[in-house]
Amino acid sequence: LTNFEKLPQEFMQASGGADFSFDSIMIYPPDMFSSNGRPTMTPLVNGETISPSEKLSEQDISRVNRIYGTR
Repeated sequence: LTNFEKLPQEFMQASGGADFSFDSIMIYPPDMFSSNGRPTMTPLVNGETISPSEKLSEQDISRVNRIYGTR
C-alpha cells in the first residue's frame, strides 16, 4: 500500500469494521506533504480535527488485538 491508498475491504472486516479514528497513531498531521504549509487533508466529519498521536489510541489497540489476537 502507498501512503494514500485505500485499505482492502478484507482488512477493514478483519479489524472489526470500526469507524475511522481521528486520534490514531497512524494519522498524518493535516499539513503533511504540503508544499505551501496549507492542509492537505481535512476531515469530512463536522467538528472533528486531525490530531496525530504519539501513542496508540483505544481503537488502534482494539484493531491490533482483533487482527493478531491477545497474549
